[in-house]
Amino acid sequence: MDRDSALQAAHDSTVQQTQQLIDELEDMALDPTLDQCCRRDIQSQIAKERIRQSLQREDRIDARQRLAAEAVCRDPAALAAASLQETLQQQRAAAAAFKNENDELDSDLEAEGKGDAELAALRQQRLAQLRAQGAAQQQAQRSGFGSLNDVQEGQLLPLLREPPGRGLLVVHLAVQGFEPCNTLDECLAAAAAQYRGTCFARVVVQRGSALVARLQLPQGVPALLVALQGLVLGKAHISQFGAHDIWEEEVMAYLRRFKVLSTGDAQQRPARPGASSAAAASDDENGSSDEEDTQADGRDAPCEVCGRTYAHTHVRALYSTQQQGSSDADDE
Repeated sequence: MDRDSALQAAHDSTVQQTQQLIDELEDMALDPTLDQCCRRDIQSQIAKERIRQSLQREDRIDARQRLAAEAVCRDPAALAAASLQETLQQQRAAAAAFKNENDELDSDLEAEGKGDAELAALRQQRLAQLRAQGAAQQQAQRSGFGSLNDVQEGQLLPLLREPPGRGLLVVHLAVQGFEPCNTLDECLAAAAAQYRGTCFARVVVQRGSALVARLQLPQGVPALLVALQGLVLGKAHISQFGAHDIWEEEVMAYLRRFKVLSTGDAQQRPARPGASSAAAASDDENGSSDEEDTQADGRDAPCEVCGRTYAHTHVRALYSTQQQGSSDADDE
């Protein structure tokens, strides 16, 4: 009996250790900074550990006793009473082992002092923050933030009236097959990944469409629209950002002029335009002074390509590269 009780206690301890490993793997899988390959590996390991746990929960002692009873069963009543007695003893032994483990764990925690308790609290707090960040990022991606969204022409006006999230909206009215539009798409896609509090959209519009007349675009399409909470603040033809090549610096400067770039919470609503003109003027003054201070420092090295001394990125359309390669092949 003592040997069977020890085996049962060791069996229960093994099952608990497997469950602790599964809990730790599930906490690791909630980290939003993990790559997809690492997340798949952790989920695969969780599935393996759950299969192992289901196999560990199979009581080999009871199975062996049932086989022995089926082989020789002279007195079923006595056998049933003995089996019940043994089951009760096993349960008492498991409860005692569990109580001893808890007592040892409590004594260890008390011996280690408040330091480990604070570390455990910080770990739980960090896990809660990671879960919240992961849930917020998933909700933002489902709402269309973080990437350049393709929108149908008929859905543009409802989108302008009821923009998602904070109401910060940038719309590219593109013309199919026009090469500068491809470059502008890449600029806006890079900006959408950086400014997750702003919604970026792309609409393919025909030059003679009724939507162009309804939006009252001064030079037609392709164009870039900037809106804040249903109010269209800016309408710019694509030629404003470069004659043939679209300059990313011109595009970002145009968007910053209307203060629609936000890296914060996509669900928080800003003040409507004109509600705090004094604060906006103060922000403009602070922004210009910051730029003057940055220029006065002169600590950034000039770019090897264009010579600019501020942070920027050179973006060229993949369509343009492919077209140039095909034209070179035709020349050969």
